[in-house]
Amino acid sequence: MLSSATFALNPKTDLNASYAFSKSDYAQTDLAGLPLGVNYERNDVRAGITRRFPKNLVANLTYGFSQYREPTSGGASDFTAQTIFATVSFPWP
Repeated sequence: MLSSATFALNPKTDLNASYAFSKSDYAQTDLAGLPLGVNYERNDVRAGITRRFPKNLVANLTYGFSQYREPTSGGASDFTAQTIFATVSFPWP
């Protein structure tokens, strides 16, 4: 599942947010009792602001939070992460 929204605060500023959810339930056990497949759940949330400046300069700042749980790996692949991503773009002559 993926959802996102953008709100134009004013002609030069946008607020944006998104949420992504993914889940798998393919775990199984073979005849010898060995675990096969994967079970996981992942959540990602992002929120950011975009600002347009004179001369077509655009800046973007985004905060993100991610969480991944995989019981079939015994927790070895689990993680929780936070990110900050900033960009500045301008047209090349």
